[in-house]
Amino acid sequence: MVLRILATGVDRVQTLEELGYTEKQVEIIKMALKLPFGAIIVAGPTGSGKTTTLAACMEMVETTQKLYSIEDPVEKVVEDATQVPVNTEKEDRSFASMGRAALRMDPDVIILGEMRDEDTAHVMIRASITGHLVLTTLHTNRATAIVTRLVDMGISPVLLSDSSVLRCLLCQRLVPIVCPKCAIPLRSSPKHQPFLADWEAVLGKEVLDNARARGPGCQACYGSAVGGRTVVAEVIWVDEEGRHYIQKCDTLNWEKYLLENGWLNFQGRAIQLIKDGICDPFDAEKVVGPINPTTKTSIYKYH
Repeated sequence: MVLRILATGVDRVQTLEELGYTEKQVEIIKMALKLPFGAIIVAGPTGSGKTTTLAACMEMVETTQKLYSIEDPVEKVVEDATQVPVNTEKEDRSFASMGRAALRMDPDVIILGEMRDEDTAHVMIRASITGHLVLTTLHTNRATAIVTRLVDMGISPVLLSDSSVLRCLLCQRLVPIVCPKCAIPLRSSPKHQPFLADWEAVLGKEVLDNARARGPGCQACYGSAVGGRTVVAEVIWVDEEGRHYIQKCDTLNWEKYLLENGWLNFQGRAIQLIKDGICDPFDAEKVVGPINPTTKTSIYKYH
């Protein structure tokens, strides 16, 4: 049995910056939240803080907007929002059914707590096309994979590439941060020694000198050597070029295009956190994968 403890009353919702989003990423999300229609999708694995990010986005919606939120369950109370819990055991209280009912109430912004099936995805599409701003969550492992997942759920890539539908795509994971009280210099950590040369090639000598690793644990962190967790995120503003890739379901070349235009992917953001001495490289790699990926030429090199 799993228990989830929910706060009661109206507590202050953390901002996107406090959660770990970069200044540029927040700027993109703010632009999307000012749009009159379209979908903003927050993706990530289970337990990655998607609902918390959704609540932070809800707080950023202008108070003049009529906001209707459908959740399972209502986890964070947001002022100026109508928050309605769903009942998955009753067909007329499902995400899709409640979403269709919300459309008849003519809200400006609709929050669908989670897109679990094709019906809910179609509600998101319909709401976007009929002039509503929609915020929702989805389980995927990368921002571009949101498109793949929606196609897998039965949504046409041609429909997804419509300029009225996908506007901003987010994907996030949570990475541990080192305890600021007991963290040690990366170079002095014995278990990190075999990897220093590879990391130095990516980060540079000077940066590696400032990087930190988990320490022995102390009173401040209750012996865990961890000072909390922060979001590592990918944020995509869906532009005209991106819609061409969506129509072809070509996520590989879409990511190439994004990176060529300065996009920050999971690995790029993790490197920033390591450079700032916030994350242990081991912890970062467990969450986002190798920060110095093996090239296809060296992976097949036999000795």
